[in-house]
Amino acid sequence: MRSFKLVPLVTAAAALLALAPAGASARRAHNSVHAHAVRPCHIHLEAPKGPIANGDPATFVGALNCPPSTSAGSRQVTLYEQSAPKASFVPVATATTEPSGAFQVTPPVFVTNSVFYAVTEGAQSARKAIRVTAAITAVPPTPVEGAQLFTGGGRNLRRHNRVTFAGEVSPLDKGAIVALQRESATATEEWRKIDQGTVDASGKYSIVHTFGLPGDANLRVVVHPRKINAPAATSPVSYEISSAENPALTLETATDPLLYGESTKLKGVVAGANEGTPVTLLAHGRGGHFATVATGHTDKNGAYEFTQTPLTNTLYRVSSGATNSAGLFEGVKYALTVSPTPSTVQAGQPLTFSGSVQPALVGHPVYLERQGLLKLGWHVIDVGTVGAPSHLGEAAPFSIVHSFSTPGTAQVRVKIPGDPDNQSAEGAPSSLTITPVPASALRPEAPGNGKLPTEGQL
Repeated sequence: MRSFKLVPLVTAAAALLALAPAGASARRAHNSVHAHAVRPCHIHLEAPKGPIANGDPATFVGALNCPPSTSAGSRQVTLYEQSAPKASFVPVATATTEPSGAFQVTPPVFVTNSVFYAVTEGAQSARKAIRVTAAITAVPPTPVEGAQLFTGGGRNLRRHNRVTFAGEVSPLDKGAIVALQRESATATEEWRKIDQGTVDASGKYSIVHTFGLPGDANLRVVVHPRKINAPAATSPVSYEISSAENPALTLETATDPLLYGESTKLKGVVAGANEGTPVTLLAHGRGGHFATVATGHTDKNGAYEFTQTPLTNTLYRVSSGATNSAGLFEGVKYALTVSPTPSTVQAGQPLTFSGSVQPALVGHPVYLERQGLLKLGWHVIDVGTVGAPSHLGEAAPFSIVHSFSTPGTAQVRVKIPGDPDNQSAEGAPSSLTITPVPASALRPEAPGNGKLPTEGQL
């Protein structure tokens, strides 16, 4: 009897099991179709590569990818930003996707390191971080470029000839180290620290320095914030450092600094000298020793004069009998020629800045600089190098290829920084208009677009 009752039950169960795979397959197929129909869109965001100069605009590009049955065009994209030291994200800009789903968005100018992501209709991109350089400027009493500075000398002269390098950084960077750097005896971006200070609570810094030896000085100030900003440097400037003058035998120059190939008159007075008193002009360049380059005699007033055409930075001294003048440093600037560039370029398109420089020093860096929106100074946005001249003694060529991603206007210039042999020179500023292009025509910024000088020794 028990067996009789079990047979129908087993048969019914087997029938149900036989039907189960077909029903499950149908449900899976239905779910698959439904999932395909509602498969979400995905949004991709690309941030600019490398540090962005404080206050400069920058454009983000991205794309919305949707299933074939869903249009990716005409969607609103919102860009969210968390800027240091704030902890929360806030919306900062919006854009509308093109029919292809591509979009570009330019948020307000950056002042601190930031993190971004983009959102549209439930889709959120991965987070992208950018680094923003500190806004460092030099202000008086920092000497102007080309100023004649003097060595410290004795105790009184050391106090009198102290030089102050002052400037401003954001108060957010208070406590950050600021290093006064001098280029080493090479032309390959080797910067060493010669003094330092700190940023105070108001964002200001001041470094007081005394120079011990006459000669050239290519200087800059670098700030190294902790977390709020990326390190930044002032544009390098060239100075001439001479010894404190000897009133018994003076020496001065008519033109300082000189442009490569120019001449100057060196003159002075031998105190109490009779007419016809012999005077000797001595000179040496980097790493050399004083050697006679000219001789002459005083006039009835004890005055003398020499004409010189130095091709590199040169230290001069005059002797008369047992009396020597102080060392006088004569700076010689590079002769820089910049080729004309178009006044308009499309966003994302490479633009070549070229020209030539004398004397030729193969491998020497050349800067492409941009003026900040607040017009407080210039900062480097790309670095090129000097090539080889066609013939010995001729000017050497250089070129820098750079792309600007954000539409608008930019003030740019080319500058060749100084080195131990010659002083810096810059071309005339030019205005550049960057015209917009469709987002689909833009490509993510290449990592190599925009090299920057090294931080040097901190």
